[in-house]
Amino acid sequence: MPVVSAMILAEYAEVLNRPKFSFANKLTASLLEDLKGLALFLKPLPIPLQDLPDPDDAPFIAAALTAACPVITGNSKHFPQGIGIETLSPSEALARLQAK
Repeated sequence: MPVVSAMILAEYAEVLNRPKFSFANKLTASLLEDLKGLALFLKPLPIPLQDLPDPDDAPFIAAALTAACPVITGNSKHFPQGIGIETLSPSEALARLQAK
């Protein structure tokens, strides 16, 4: 089950609506509404931003810490070792789901 927070949904909306992707606003709004209905919605506590390569990733780390779940990402170097979360690539996450 996906895990989201208000900050994660805001980040997804900002990214998906970037002009370089040319996604229709209606399509991204529908996708985000579907995600809200499928996901576990959390209100995680904020985490310190120090030593994060990209501070915009803090909400994902906070949600993963709260839910004790991995972060699925194509860029694991944004999630430094020792912060208490596991990162999985999309293919690793799919393999793990298929093994269950």
